[in-house]
Amino acid sequence: MKRITTFGMFAMLMWLASCTPKGVPQTKKDVKENLSAKRLKYDYSIEKFDGKGLVINVPMEMNATDFKFYITEALNAILDNPISKKFGIHRERYEGYRIQIYRGRSKAMAAKARRRSYEIFPHLRPYMEYKSPTYRIKVGDFLEKYEYVKVFKRLKREFPSAMIVPSIVTVTVDYGD
Repeated sequence: MKRITTFGMFAMLMWLASCTPKGVPQTKKDVKENLSAKRLKYDYSIEKFDGKGLVINVPMEMNATDFKFYITEALNAILDNPISKKFGIHRERYEGYRIQIYRGRSKAMAAKARRRSYEIFPHLRPYMEYKSPTYRIKVGDFLEKYEYVKVFKRLKREFPSAMIVPSIVTVTVDYGD
């Protein structure tokens, strides 16, 4: 009786398998559908830098000394733009060092130290941090010791309490041609 039931089940499965339509693919090799007509087409062309500069319009307020800091923010916004990343330019964060030139409770003194550091080294970005009740001004983004030695010596003359502090620094990386 057991053999008849097993044979009956096997026969029924074979009958069901033979009833499947022949158009249904059974394996990956049977799939021959061409989807190229349904694929979306994107025009993609890599733009080349022609050597001409980019004009950035930055609104200036009445205090022209703050303009230096606004241009830095504008340039950072451009670097964070996905279009610039398409050309291989983007910012990455690494463990590095900054030079702390001011630590105190006066916001006015912190702003003064920040402006003075920018006057001494206009190419280095000063960072203002506030953790209640202390303001800290840190300068630069350095990955290695040899990068900050000369800068530190010059800032130490102007700011005697200057010190090197480990920080997470932002570095602009160009992976382009």
